[in-house]
Amino acid sequence: WEMKSANALVGNKRDDNSKYCFAKEGEVYLVFLSEGGDTEIDLSAASGNFSVKWFNPRKGGNLVTHGNPSIQGGDLRTISAPSPDDWLAVILKE
Repeated sequence: WEMKSANALVGNKRDDNSKYCFAKEGEVYLVFLSEGGDTEIDLSAASGNFSVKWFNPRKGGNLVTHGNPSIQGGDLRTISAPSPDDWLAVILKE
């Protein structure tokens, strides 16, 4: 109940189906990329380090690490999905 839609943080101001963000800003961000790839996430209002793990919605299972497993708040950051399929990034404050 503390999380809210935050699609603007991933550049989806039109709220189309390309990508979504659900967040408790400064604490946890869930970013769904419908076609994988890269996206920027605006963490300029957040401070500290955040872990980045990925969930595969097609197979389920454990979260996986891909690319940079940690990002810093305070600026725009780029995250990259493991493949061109749909993925969910779980970004948690460390």
